[in-house]
Amino acid sequence: MQIRFQTVFLTLFISIFMSLQSAFAWEIEENSNEILRNIIIETENKLVENEYDYSSNQLNGLDAWIDDSELKWSNSELGNFDRQKLSFELKLKNKEQIRAEQNILDMGQSKVALTLNNLLEKRLKTTYLSLIDYIEQKKRRILLQQQKTLTNTELNSWKIKVNSTDFRADKLQQAAITLDNIWAEELDNNAAIRRYKNQRNQSQIIAINYNREQNAYHLISIQQMIALAQQIMQTKVYQQQNPQIRKAELGVLLANKKKQRFNAQEKFSLNAVKLEYDKKDDNLGISIGIKMPITKNSYDSLLQAQQQQYASLDAENLVVEISDQLNEKLFQLQRMQDQWLSNQQLIHKINARIHRLSHTNNFTLLHDLKQEQLKNRIQQNKIQMSALRIYINFLNTAGMLSAKPYRNWIQTGTPEIL
Repeated sequence: MQIRFQTVFLTLFISIFMSLQSAFAWEIEENSNEILRNIIIETENKLVENEYDYSSNQLNGLDAWIDDSELKWSNSELGNFDRQKLSFELKLKNKEQIRAEQNILDMGQSKVALTLNNLLEKRLKTTYLSLIDYIEQKKRRILLQQQKTLTNTELNSWKIKVNSTDFRADKLQQAAITLDNIWAEELDNNAAIRRYKNQRNQSQIIAINYNREQNAYHLISIQQMIALAQQIMQTKVYQQQNPQIRKAELGVLLANKKKQRFNAQEKFSLNAVKLEYDKKDDNLGISIGIKMPITKNSYDSLLQAQQQQYASLDAENLVVEISDQLNEKLFQLQRMQDQWLSNQQLIHKINARIHRLSHTNNFTLLHDLKQEQLKNRIQQNKIQMSALRIYINFLNTAGMLSAKPYRNWIQTGTPEIL
């Protein structure tokens, strides 16, 4: 009768636990959107406060046309002030040179946008990884509680059997040791969660819950991560978003503009006006300088062409390098998916065996199967969290975390958050 009661109790516990598992979904509350939104707004505001006034970078009036000016005084005979000469020379720019220089100055705004993206990308990556650490620990807490409940059931069962022929001292001792290990893991788990809470305001803390919150949403699945990663690779959107690629492309554009400026300087054009006063003759003269290029392949011209070519090659090589990094991370995600599916199949098989044995009196076997099931769910959690970290690193490498419109990339459907 005693054994029958224990088996019925365990069967009831298992059936309730399995029903929870089938209806269970790991979820995070909507205030993770608020955490990400605050990071974005804070970063943008910080850069707006320190933003440079680019209106002062406009070339206007004489500043646009004059390249250099020089005032000279000479005296061909010391002590004789009648031998003095005074000259004033202006070196001028042509229209194409002015246009090229203004284009180079205007690129400063692109550099600010790139700086914003770089900073925001780094901060969002750190925030996402911190959120994932917290989610992992909250999942771990739930699994530890389930493991603790199951182990307590076993421990109490063996205590009841102390005076029976079915009693096994090794099983009682093993259950007690397992409880001690769970207790140690709970201490570590609580410390990890406290560390996270200390890093953030209490109002910003997210939580893991059963599907009870009206505003709760599902964590993105590995399959969805892979689908998004494949879409990013196929559309090659990373070539427009990756900060390193954008910086390299900005370098190519800058090299092109510098080459244009150099070419404009070398063209046939009026480039100097000189006024000269000779006191001896009491005469004021004027002279005009005209740029007359004779050679096409001067040292400076070849150097500019080389720099332009090197910048283009660096940008092309970087695209290939980033593409290879993304493909490697996509491959890692696919491996995580394979591991997750294999583990899930194993869990289903164990569930089926538990269901078949649930009406028997084999308490020990049922308990061992349930413990094995929990171990596999713990492994499932580790696989999913590892996949999430790879996924965030993929998005960071692609430059997608700071892409507009801003999204919550760890929520199913990646909804806009700002």
